[in-house]
Amino acid sequence: MDRRTEKFKSLGKVLGVGVSRCTRDKSSAFIILFLSCEKANAVRRDFEMKTFILIGLTFLTFSCVEKQGQQTEPADSSRAISEIVDQVDNKIEKDNCNAWLDGADSTLSTGDYLKYIKENGRIKIKWGSKDFTRTLNHSFDCDAAPHWIPTIRWTTSKYIGLGYGCGSPCWGTIILPLNSRDSVFETMYDFEKNLERSLVVYLDGEDYDKLTIENWATGEKQEIKARITCESAFLGYCIDSIKFVNDDLYIKWDESAGQRDNKKENVDLVRVEI
Repeated sequence: MDRRTEKFKSLGKVLGVGVSRCTRDKSSAFIILFLSCEKANAVRRDFEMKTFILIGLTFLTFSCVEKQGQQTEPADSSRAISEIVDQVDNKIEKDNCNAWLDGADSTLSTGDYLKYIKENGRIKIKWGSKDFTRTLNHSFDCDAAPHWIPTIRWTTSKYIGLGYGCGSPCWGTIILPLNSRDSVFETMYDFEKNLERSLVVYLDGEDYDKLTIENWATGEKQEIKARITCESAFLGYCIDSIKFVNDDLYIKWDESAGQRDNKKENVDLVRVEI
């Protein structure tokens, strides 16, 4: 075997191409070399493609990790902001309990006024004029239903009358004097008033079973005996209507307390003696 054939055989081993005896001529040698170069180029292209794909996958991996890290910070910030907003909302809700009262403050034509002061979850009622200022001794819960908060029902030059509800059946009245001296009058289950004479008709007694007329300015009382047998445990259900008529109190009773189709009615006309 000559030296040239030996070289081609060595090159063929390196490139994975066999060289036979017929490769002793030059043309065959060049063909083998050409084929070997093509295979080498294919191997190189395959390596370059795999390298490119590997680099691309590596870049995408780092990009995803970085993006995930970037998304974590806004998520944490969003949770923190949400907590702060909730705290602010709770504070606003607490400070602005029964927000409808914000427009309930009143100033009368006489210059007297009534205001609702909301502090620490409670509602205080303040009233007065340029000459005096007073605050009701007890306050009301911010969480109470709106109708539980006393509001103005009537006014005179001497008094402001407030009314409120407290259940079923449950209601009451508060009468505020427009001066710094007279006492505040409060009672439950009031039915009728004579504002000119400062008279109020209401249910008195521990069981609210005594119909009573009272002068809230003087404290004088007149009890009215009910000459009926009320079929309800609550006497108020047996009062169909009640009204001051001159010096008398007209009372229309319904002994069935509205529980029958046919009412069992009685009428009393009681002389007001106070």
